[in-house]
Amino acid sequence: MGSEPVALLDKPTIGLNAAAAHKTRTPGADAEAPVISESSVIVDATPAQGWELVADLRSWPAWTPDYEVLELDVMAPGAAFRWRLGKVKIKARFAVVAPERELTWSGRVFGYKAIDQQVLEASPAAVPG
Repeated sequence: MGSEPVALLDKPTIGLNAAAAHKTRTPGADAEAPVISESSVIVDATPAQGWELVADLRSWPAWTPDYEVLELDVMAPGAAFRWRLGKVKIKARFAVVAPERELTWSGRVFGYKAIDQQVLEASPAAVPG
């Protein structure tokens, strides 16, 4: 697409301090957290194109069918929204909304505090063709 590919780093984590999401890209996990998960993918897109996909929560079911937004007014730090992951309904609040860079929210899942951090970074890695 004419520029460096973007790496989408998905860091859904349960057991983190929500305030940490505001201060750092890689918040420190609670050593006692029952679940910590991290994944990444490199795609042939610019950070702006990656942001369009990541920030359009209502369209997520097109590429990740288990996600569905139930209620969303505005995407801004502190704004609340409701969504569903499979059969689990989640009340969440945006922590970081930084266009073309990061989208982070926190909520409660099965009684645990959860943070889902989507980070967009330009990557020099070549995408296999």
